[in-house]
Amino acid sequence: MIPDLSARHKIALPGWLDRLTVRVAQWPWWALAIGFGLVLMFFSFATSNFYRRALDVEVDHFRLTTDQYFDVVYDVKASDGKTQRVSGVLTVQDAKSVTVVTQAESDVNLPFGDIASFNCGEVTDPKTCPLDSTVTLVRASITGALIQEDVGFFLVQTADGEQVKTLTFAIADKPKDQQQPRDELNPHLNKAVLRTPKGCVADTEGSCQVTLTLKPDDANNQITGTLKERDAEQIVVQTQPEQTTVIQRSDILSVINYTPKQCALNNLAACTEGIFLTPFLTIMAFLLALVIGLTLGLMRVSSDLVLFNLSTIYVEVMRGIPLVVILLATNFVIRPFLREQLASSMPALADAVKIAVVLLIIWFVLPRLFRPALIIEVIRTLSLLGGVLLILTALINLFNVNFNLDVLGAGILGLALCYGAFLAELFRAGIQSIGKGQMEAARSLGMTYTQAMRFVILPQAFRVILPPLGNEFIAILKDSSLLTILAIAELTQVGRLFAAATFKTFPVYITIGTLYLCMTLFLSFVVRVIERRSSIAHR
Repeated sequence: MIPDLSARHKIALPGWLDRLTVRVAQWPWWALAIGFGLVLMFFSFATSNFYRRALDVEVDHFRLTTDQYFDVVYDVKASDGKTQRVSGVLTVQDAKSVTVVTQAESDVNLPFGDIASFNCGEVTDPKTCPLDSTVTLVRASITGALIQEDVGFFLVQTADGEQVKTLTFAIADKPKDQQQPRDELNPHLNKAVLRTPKGCVADTEGSCQVTLTLKPDDANNQITGTLKERDAEQIVVQTQPEQTTVIQRSDILSVINYTPKQCALNNLAACTEGIFLTPFLTIMAFLLALVIGLTLGLMRVSSDLVLFNLSTIYVEVMRGIPLVVILLATNFVIRPFLREQLASSMPALADAVKIAVVLLIIWFVLPRLFRPALIIEVIRTLSLLGGVLLILTALINLFNVNFNLDVLGAGILGLALCYGAFLAELFRAGIQSIGKGQMEAARSLGMTYTQAMRFVILPQAFRVILPPLGNEFIAILKDSSLLTILAIAELTQVGRLFAAATFKTFPVYITIGTLYLCMTLFLSFVVRVIERRSSIAHR
C-alpha cells in the first residue's frame, strides 16, 4: 500500500494559545507599526539636540509667546522738527504710541577658568567684584562643543547653550616645538585647539569637545561691559545694553518697513514658513482647483459640443503633463507674461471680449425674436451677458493698471491648474453616477437645468465624490513639496536649506517625512469621519 504523501500532520495547540494567536492576528498591525515609528521620532525630538533643531526650523522657530512683534523702520518727526529714521523691533504698542527696541541686549557668559585677566577698578578677582560694576577682562580660552569649523572661524557651543564664533587669527598658535609642517588641507593644524576625542571634527550633536586657547593681545578676546550675574562657576557680562525708543503715533511721518518678526501664538502673522506655509498653500490651491474642476466637470457633462470639447482638451492635456513641468511653466512662462506683456495686450483683449459678447447676443436673440413666449428668457440672458461684460471689463482695466503675480501665487496657480483637471473628472463621474431619473423628475417639476443641477444633482454628487475629494486634498498637500523647485519656503524647502547648512541629511528628511505623515494621517481620519457622518445622514 502506497502512503498518502499529501497528508499533513497538524500540530494541536492548546486552546488558550490558539485563541490568543487568532486575536493577535486580528490586531491592526499597520496602525501599531506607524504608531511605533512616530513614538520613536518624538522620542528623538525630545532627546536629540539636532532633531530638536531640525523640528524648530520646520515650525518656523515657533514660541508660545513673544514680545518681538515686528521689524519696523519709521520716519519720525524729531523734537527739533527734522525727520529722523528709527529702526528696530516693535515690542509694545497702544493707541497713542509704540515702543521700539533700537539696540538688543548682548550678554557673554564666562566661566572663571576661561578668564586670563580681570579688571574691576581696584579689584582683580571676578568672584569679589560688585554687581553692576564696569569690568574689563581678557578671555583666555573657549570650551564647548564644536558645531561648525571653517578656514576662517570656529563655532563653539558652550555648556550653557551659547554659540560663540571665534575667528581663526584670534586663536593662539601651538608652541614652536609642537608645530608641524604647513598642511593646506588642514589650516588649523598648528593652532592651539585641543580636541576630545583626538582628531574629531565638527558635529552638531556635540560629540566633538574642544578648547580654544586665545591670544591675550588680540582685541577680539578683550571684553568690556557691566557685570550682571555671578554664580559659583561663571559670570555674566553685559557688553551691550538694550536701548528702547517710545514714539508717539502722531510723530510717525511714514512707515518704511513693517515686517512680522517672531513666530508665536500671540503673533501668528509672523508664521509664514515651513509647516505653517504648507497648509496655506494646500488650502488655497485646493479651493482654486475646486472652482476649476467644478466648472470643467459641468462642461464635460454638457450637451454643447463646444463646451464638451474645450473641457476635454484641457483635462487631457493637463493630466498628461507632469506637475513639475506645469509648476515651472507657471513660474517662468505665465508669470513673466502676466507681468510684462499682459498690460500691453489688454486693449485688444477688451475689444475681443466685446465682440464675443455681441456675437453671443446675436446668436441667442435672433432665433427668438419671433417667439414672444421666450422674451423673459431673452431678457435674463441679456442681463447675464451684460453683467459678464462689466465684470470682464473691470478685470481687464485692473490688470491693465498693474498685474504682478509673485512666486507664491504662481505656485498656487500651478497646483490648481493641474489638480483642477483631476477634480473635473471626479465631478463628471459623480454627476453621471446620479440616475437620469433625478434630472427628469426635477425638470418635470418646472426646474430649469441650472436649478436641477444646483438643488438636486450636485448635492448627491458631492456625497458620492467626498472620499476621493479628500484623497485629492491629501495629494495636493504632499505634492506641495514640489514647490521647493520655485524656492518657496514651504516644509521641504526649509528642510533642504537646513540640511545644506548642517550637512546632516538623514535627520532632516526624517523630520520632514514625520511632519507630512502626521498631517496626512490627521486628514485621513477627518475624511473618514465626514464620510461616515455623511453616509449616516443620507440613509
